[in-house]
Amino acid sequence: MICLSVGKASVEECLEIIKDTELAEIRLDLNIYHEEDIQRIFSSGANLIATCREGKYNNEERKNLISKAVEFGAKYIDVEINCDLAMKDHVINVAKESDCKVIISYHNYDKCPNRDHMIDIANRCFDGKADIAKIIAKINSTQDIVNIMSLYDQNKKIIAIGMGELGRITRIAAPFFGAPFTYAYPEGRRRTADGQFSDEKLKEIINLIS
Repeated sequence: MICLSVGKASVEECLEIIKDTELAEIRLDLNIYHEEDIQRIFSSGANLIATCREGKYNNEERKNLISKAVEFGAKYIDVEINCDLAMKDHVINVAKESDCKVIISYHNYDKCPNRDHMIDIANRCFDGKADIAKIIAKINSTQDIVNIMSLYDQNKKIIAIGMGELGRITRIAAPFFGAPFTYAYPEGRRRTADGQFSDEKLKEIINLIS
């Protein structure tokens, strides 16, 4: 399955993007959505992930935005493993009370840690009540590709994807190795991560391999 990562988009644009998709990630940190906007988006009936990365909003604001998304129907939340502990615990508890799945994610924008370190990170995600552990790292060598793809032998719900040009192959391979989904940006929009394919291109490649 392909998850559309929706970055900067008006409410109307967002609703248009998500109306026919299997799964979409709404990057609340890349938009200015008010409560009524979040209600329109997350009560639309679409299968949506709510995430709000560090940067634009403080921890209290991030907590409130994600919690509202869950209240209005988010099917998943995505919180970083190293984010503020009080905020993380709050939104995870809100999600668990609402039968909303929890993705705990790790991002390394500079390098890919060694396999043992990444396994330790994944285990910490699961210890922290994750339903899915997500490991995202910059790929700088072919050995990095081997290391990050080897995480799928853990027989757990893991998404392991590499960033950058060398990491693009991991975005294609992830579903074949057992990832519940991989990420792409909507055709005609901006990518939200280094190395992403558009959804149309990624579908074409996956269908060709299949």
